Amino acid sequence: MTWLKKFTIAITFTILTFLIFVIGVIYSLSTKQYINDIVFYSSIPVAISLFYLSSYLIINSNVFLGLPYIEYNKNNIKVEFLDKVKYEAEIEAIENLIIYEKPYLKQGFSINELSLKLGLPAKLVSFLINSHFDKNFNDFINSYRVSYVVDSIKAGNLNNYTLYALATQAGFSNKTSFVNAFKKLHNTTPSQFITNIESEITENRQPIS
Repeated sequence: MTWLKKFTIAITFTILTFLIFVIGVIYSLSTKQYINDIVFYSSIPVAISLFYLSSYLIINSNVFLGLPYIEYNKNNIKVEFLDKVKYEAEIEAIENLIIYEKPYLKQGFSINELSLKLGLPAKLVSFLINSHFDKNFNDFINSYRVSYVVDSIKAGNLNNYTLYALATQAGFSNKTSFVNAFKKLHNTTPSQFITNIESEITENRQPIS
């Protein structure tokens, strides 16, 4: 993993610079040389390495989330099948969070945000969504957004809101992404879908002769 290599290099550099600092202090004490200069110059690389390490962790905080799950992609071997028993708890956590908290209603909701909410690394979340739900992250999230719009239509919310307003409430950022996601799931446009629903309602209201 690229992030793991960078993290390991940062840790190694920090340790080495600290060792140089310790050796410098010990040398100055043993030779009875003026310690201030030695401590000052040997502390510079330590300070630089600590600054680099802390900056890296601040920018890439999800590194900590990935540590417990390194083995799932060990040695960068591509996993061809999903061990559902091994990841049963993680899959259930994804489903529960999506269904009950509805984070997809936020426009621009990303897989990194989902991974942070779950306390799982983004790569693992992506792997589970692709393998278990057979969708990429965008299609996975958009399927829930489309379902939200469909439920709103069936609930009669079109009497108070436009179709695009309902799509915006569902988390879509623009009309094009909404229409494309809708057509992918229902093989028809949202407008035609509404027409079909209205036709069904009309037919159900007709009296039986």
